[in-house]
Amino acid sequence: MKPAKTDLPVQERLGFLITQASWAIRGHMVRYIRSLGLELTPEQWIAINWLWSHRSVCQQELAQAMHKDKANITRVVNSLVKQGYLSRQPDPQDGRKHLLQLSPSGVKVMTEIMPKVMGEYRRITNELTEEEITTVKKALAKILSQVNQTSTE
Repeated sequence: MKPAKTDLPVQERLGFLITQASWAIRGHMVRYIRSLGLELTPEQWIAINWLWSHRSVCQQELAQAMHKDKANITRVVNSLVKQGYLSRQPDPQDGRKHLLQLSPSGVKVMTEIMPKVMGEYRRITNELTEEEITTVKKALAKILSQVNQTSTE
């Protein structure tokens, strides 16, 4: 294992750069999504995007995927239901749970904006090769795995 580079200025440390990149991408994409007429918080966007990919999940699964506690995810979901983007349906397998899914309005909005959002994502990453993107993903997966492993010890 390589020694930590603590002698580097903070702006050159890996954790700082990851955080800066994450916040920059998040802020840019939220502004871009708002420019398309969709007024969502970053957490609401993550939730609606997750449901776009996964179609139907219980609220607890969504909370785990987003790394949010019960109170925070409840606020996010209630807001998206109120805005008409999500619906709650009783879980036929477990009456204590409700399944979340995009409403017809949510599906319509996502169908319209996802090609634009993905185009913007490609635009802001267009200077990276596929190999560079793969390398970054692998490196971040290793970091996440190490953090998760350390957190459970």
